[in-house]
Amino acid sequence: MTEEDLKEFLPKYGDRIALRSLIAKRRKHKGNTKMSLLEKLKHKLKRNQTEEEAGPSLSTLSEGSTSSYSKNALKNQRIIEFGLMVFDVSSHLYKSIRAKKGGGVRKTKVSKHNCKADLLQAAKEIFLNGQFGYGNPDEFECDIMDYKQVSLEENITVGEIIDSTKLQKLRFYLALRRKTDIASDSDDSLPDISRYPKRTRDGYVVEKDQVVKQDYSPIRQLPVSQLDVNEQTFCTSTPDNTHRSNLSQTSSDQLNLVDVFPLFYQDPEISFGPTDRLNSADETLNLQHDIDLLLEEDSAEHVSTLQNQENVTPPLRPEAAIEERTIHIRRGNCMADLMGAFSEDKALQQVITIGRTLETGEKELGSGNGVVMDCLCEFWSDFYERCTTGLDEKVPFLRHDFTEQEWKACARIYLFGWAHFKYIPVQLSTQFIKAALGRPCQNLVDSFLKFANREDSQVIRSALEDFASVDLDDLLDVLGNHSVKKRVSADTLQTIIREVAHKELIQEPMFIIDNWKEVLQFSAFGLISDADLSSLYEESIPTGRKVLKRLTINAKDKNEEDVGNHLKRYLRETDSATLGSFLRFCTGSDLLLDSNKIITAEFTDMPEVSRTPIGRTCSQTIQLANRFDNFPQFRAEMNSVLRSNIWVFDIV
Repeated sequence: MTEEDLKEFLPKYGDRIALRSLIAKRRKHKGNTKMSLLEKLKHKLKRNQTEEEAGPSLSTLSEGSTSSYSKNALKNQRIIEFGLMVFDVSSHLYKSIRAKKGGGVRKTKVSKHNCKADLLQAAKEIFLNGQFGYGNPDEFECDIMDYKQVSLEENITVGEIIDSTKLQKLRFYLALRRKTDIASDSDDSLPDISRYPKRTRDGYVVEKDQVVKQDYSPIRQLPVSQLDVNEQTFCTSTPDNTHRSNLSQTSSDQLNLVDVFPLFYQDPEISFGPTDRLNSADETLNLQHDIDLLLEEDSAEHVSTLQNQENVTPPLRPEAAIEERTIHIRRGNCMADLMGAFSEDKALQQVITIGRTLETGEKELGSGNGVVMDCLCEFWSDFYERCTTGLDEKVPFLRHDFTEQEWKACARIYLFGWAHFKYIPVQLSTQFIKAALGRPCQNLVDSFLKFANREDSQVIRSALEDFASVDLDDLLDVLGNHSVKKRVSADTLQTIIREVAHKELIQEPMFIIDNWKEVLQFSAFGLISDADLSSLYEESIPTGRKVLKRLTINAKDKNEEDVGNHLKRYLRETDSATLGSFLRFCTGSDLLLDSNKIITAEFTDMPEVSRTPIGRTCSQTIQLANRFDNFPQFRAEMNSVLRSNIWVFDIV
């Protein structure tokens, strides 16, 4: 078509130029397409010719799939990987060696016709060179193992392995084992165990037909013969003072083993574990009976010795054996300071006193048990916020900045609080504590429902009771938050919840449990039974009714009686967190520790401008103003003081 003819259809010159350009591009593309088809045909003919020449090597390929197999099938060489493993005598297993130690994964080309001997030679050239860091290579027996870490057969080839496994890339291992280790394993003789002493449960040792009675008494470290039975006193030290009780006036049935040795009830040569734990009441009574007899015999022997001697000064326990230590705690940094103080085991063997420094840098005047318990409360409050997850029951979680030293320090602080004050952080899950004591965990689902938030817990409870009544999307959303991968149904839900509970409460904090176990399991706390542990938790948790039973109000007139009634009403209506703050304000502890102690409410005349409650932790007394207009006014002022959570101890 000429330009004039085209002008009749496309009057504009630009449109005619665009049309000619489009036609030229299409003609060029059509030519390339023909050329591409011709090249594909030539390539196919060439490939068919190669297949006929190859013959049996491609017999494993099925008909119709010749156009899709890899080019590697036509090659005589393949790239494989080599790794290095060295036999470990202690575990009797082969362990892989990393690249920085001379191992790692190495790649090389080998023929498909190579067998075990060829692969062994290639692996030796790669690993057993000048960079081998495990001694003289001649000292080792070498073997080649496949990807399953099974020794290869002598005559099998790489090509046969590829055909049988259908793996695209093979990996072999050069397995090394010292010749001396092989020789020692070939010795079938067993050691003569008769020369080793045999310890029985009663403390006897059988050694070469001789029976020797060993002294495995847990109180061996502090014999009664070192104490004055007539007049001297036995001390159980506390941070601010020493409570003493006369041994001559204390019968053996009143001397509790845990009170004598609050921390380490054990012998270094005896290993206590879950299977050796005292589970029955009879065994516990027998143990206490044996200890009582030992105390009586030792005391009687010492008394008779003193009566036969004149002008003999009763030997006292050397004060040098008890190390005293003062810990300085900075307000607002209690957690870090306490963990640093308890970073070593010897902290549990020391008599510890605590002094605090205010935010201004001034030294706080208060001292004694109240300060120590207040520091413990502050520590565990910070621990809940920074190191745990969960709602009503909390479980520690892994932190990148906490190593074994930090977690063991937390366990020692736990043991210190229990040994001196019977104080335990009740918000920590009992399942976590039982696992740290090496005991089997039960009722994990109940603990998990307390661990989960209220909405998730309600959805799970409803699903366990009636699966059909629960919105499946809500249930799947809750389980998805805990990485559940199984299909959920009415039959599998209970099993899935148990597995999730075990993962959240036991598996994830297992590193922490292992570190706590090293501190708790072999202490006196490790002898506490599950029933006593549950009872300790239940008795320590404060409620309004429990606090009111311990409260004594010293009212002298009608106004003071009204304020006392305001206090009772306040304790009945307040929440558990504020109730714990009230106990901490009055006693130093946010838990109910001693059922025999009472909290006394006293009244004094205070001007309204400076009216504020005053707590005295040593005497467990709270001083209140003797006049309030109404209960809301009393409640507002009490909440203002308790929720501030900053109280200065200014009385020594």
